[in-house]
Amino acid sequence: MKEIAKKLIKDNPVQNILYGVGSTLNLIVIGVFLMLVKELIKIKKNTALISRNEQISFYFSTLITISIIVIIFSVLVLCMIQKSVFHSRRDFNIKMKLTGISSICLAKIYIKEIFTIQKITIPLGILLMQLTYTIISRIVEIPSKWISITIVVSSIILHIMILFFSSTIILCKLSQFDPLEKLRNPYMQEKVRILGKRDYILFFVGISLIGIPLIYSNTDNSFMAFIPIVGIFLIIDVLLVMIHNSFKKIGHTNSMSGLYLSESMILGYYKKMNSIVMTLIVGVMISVGLIGMFNTIRGISKDTVNQNLYYQTLVVYSKVKSFLSEKEYKKQFDKIDPHSKIAYGINLELTDKEGIKNTISAIDNDYFKYGEKLKIINHNNISKNILDENFNGIYLPDYFINEKDIGKKWPLKLGNKTLDLIIAGRFHANGDRGRFGFISKSFLQKFMSKPGFVNAFYVNTANQKLTNEIENNSNAIDIYKVSKKQIAAGSYKNAIKGTEIFELSSNAIILLAIIMVFHFYFSTSLSNYFDISRLRAQGISISKLINAYFLQVFCVITLSFLVGTVSSIFFIRGGVDMILPYIDVNVTYTLPIRDLLIKYIIVFAISFIGVYLSIKKSLKDDYLKYITISE
Repeated sequence: MKEIAKKLIKDNPVQNILYGVGSTLNLIVIGVFLMLVKELIKIKKNTALISRNEQISFYFSTLITISIIVIIFSVLVLCMIQKSVFHSRRDFNIKMKLTGISSICLAKIYIKEIFTIQKITIPLGILLMQLTYTIISRIVEIPSKWISITIVVSSIILHIMILFFSSTIILCKLSQFDPLEKLRNPYMQEKVRILGKRDYILFFVGISLIGIPLIYSNTDNSFMAFIPIVGIFLIIDVLLVMIHNSFKKIGHTNSMSGLYLSESMILGYYKKMNSIVMTLIVGVMISVGLIGMFNTIRGISKDTVNQNLYYQTLVVYSKVKSFLSEKEYKKQFDKIDPHSKIAYGINLELTDKEGIKNTISAIDNDYFKYGEKLKIINHNNISKNILDENFNGIYLPDYFINEKDIGKKWPLKLGNKTLDLIIAGRFHANGDRGRFGFISKSFLQKFMSKPGFVNAFYVNTANQKLTNEIENNSNAIDIYKVSKKQIAAGSYKNAIKGTEIFELSSNAIILLAIIMVFHFYFSTSLSNYFDISRLRAQGISISKLINAYFLQVFCVITLSFLVGTVSSIFFIRGGVDMILPYIDVNVTYTLPIRDLLIKYIIVFAISFIGVYLSIKKSLKDDYLKYITISE
């Protein structure tokens, strides 16, 4: 049994290399994403590092779910590769069964072969797993730079369990395998896919689901955006069969033999093809959807800053030579530009009880005219409170606290003193700007015993001379300045920090799909040899056959990408609405066209190479030998 397994590996080098690559990738994906899930859970619980807001908590739960989906997709691909290996060993299975070897013994040979390959793939997978995670952790600044031993061991155990599961599938297939039936019907085609009542019922249900978001367009339920995806998967079977039948009819009517043959082959092997198409659709949807979703969110964050920040420049004097009051600064600046629009405030970095710096802006009502738009969630009268010198409340962004935190104490260290603040409300943040909040300017001036003190200038409108004067004031020793453009760029960078993980995961999904597609075409080579040899014997030229297989790949890959792309649009909309329930700007959902085209070209090129390798032997002059079972 051991020798037979070794011979199988030796006789099928390319197939086993592909299986080994798929197996290694599966182990890498499991290890890396299990570790990412562990780190995300840790970050989610660590309130000193992230917000306590339920929205952010839900966001991390979403990312954890995506990680698990990537792992499941990897497992699915590995099982499909293992299944295609079984189908490609048709002659071997017949010979073994005819010699009297039982299904269980034959399954053991397959299992032995699988685990012989694992002697190479597991050590290689562990090494590449650590390397991949280290690179990702440095890119997204995750504290842990190495995968823990526990995760490595868990990954190996899970990987082996998956292998046993795929082996069970083989055993089930072998128990139903009748060698005599296979001999009587060599390379028997499946029944041509014919649509029935059940298909049309599912089709109309799917159409209804796709239309639901149009009917309930004003609903706040973000899950509504995902319903059309379910509808698409219900109608896709009927849609694809209709499309392939239409192409077949066009080919027949217009004497396009290549198109007619390619569509006949697709419909003849529809069951096998359909599993590949569905997996590729899911891969494209998740891959393109993830990149599009996070690009859209970053764009929203940047646009929110551009729309809702009124000032063009913020200048803060951290240190000055001599004290000047707000009136003195205003008098000085009005001489240069009497028509300027500037909000005067106090900008300080204070440490909270968790030891983390908070940027505190002490403001008055001018800030609402020249500073930024503030949307208070609980309709608290901020414009009145902010003028009260006895108001010790602080307003914090919605991504930092939740509703139940309102009324709690929020002490901040100001030198040797403690500024005892109470959380007065939440506001919708204009972009992601870290930990920051707003308090009453008059209250802070009173607390500091510095009436009229200001050190921050929010410049909405000013001529160039005044702008230069504010940015290079001779009284200021230490000046900090930041433009609206820089804040928008920083918000774009900070928005959904760490999403590079999932952009990388989208590439991993496509890579797994590529290996699956290539392996499928390569493993079906025997069926292709038989089909081509039979068609050549009937007088069909080699050029027409190559054209037919080229069109087959083109139709399968193109339709998969089209459906996957349409599904990804709903995926993007649903994902954005789930992560950002409040959006204050016009949303342009970003579809990563460039990434999509690159992935399409790569998948198409590799699939075509796989098909060519699977048919090239039958294009030779000795093609007749493939019409009969080899001895």
